Amino acid sequence: MNDDDLKKEIMKNEKKLKIGWAIENILKSQGISLRQLALKSGIPYSSLCHLKNNRPPRNLEHINKLSNYLQVSIHYLLYGYNDPHYQPENPIGNSEGIEGVYEISIKKIRKKEIL
Repeated sequence: MNDDDLKKEIMKNEKKLKIGWAIENILKSQGISLRQLALKSGIPYSSLCHLKNNRPPRNLEHINKLSNYLQVSIHYLLYGYNDPHYQPENPIGNSEGIEGVYEISIKKIRKKEIL
């Protein structure tokens, strides 16, 4: 969805916005504060407060950053539920190359080996 389409959708559905609820819910589930989210995501604290108060986003780039950082869809952020048509991208790409049986081993190392 391009920025113009997103702006139109937000304006049309402004009364349905649940962004404050979504942010609060995600912060609780991840055990982080709004200030920590601001520091880690690079989104100004004041902008996050604006969104947390269920106000329409002033900067659409913040919505994209927030969506990417929190690993949720833009639709979930805005409306509190996932778009039934949303399909997240596979970060690895085509999964055909990763199928199979793997062996993982763990080895305790000495302090000398760490340095």
